[in-house]
Amino acid sequence: MKSSPVSVWGSNMEKMYFVDSHAHIMDKDFAQDLDEVIKRTEEKHVDRIMIIALSIETAEKAVAFAVQDRNKYKVAAGIFPEDVKEVTEASWNAFVKTG
Repeated sequence: MKSSPVSVWGSNMEKMYFVDSHAHIMDKDFAQDLDEVIKRTEEKHVDRIMIIALSIETAEKAVAFAVQDRNKYKVAAGIFPEDVKEVTEASWNAFVKTG
């Protein structure tokens, strides 16, 4: 059976929505204009944003930020393999508690 956009997506395709699956918007590079960045995502119909955090500080900021709209924002936090040697039990426990 041949599929078409109408049969797969329904007949209402006037608006398309997007997911940003890897956004480092809590980085210091976005601190000055984060509100403008978020505004542009709304203008471009970015409906969901996965905020990426690579430090305990960034993870804490991201979680605090994501609370404002739990449907739009999700947080993924991780540690680069080369940074593992610097992780202590205390810092790991703090990182895990963030989520």
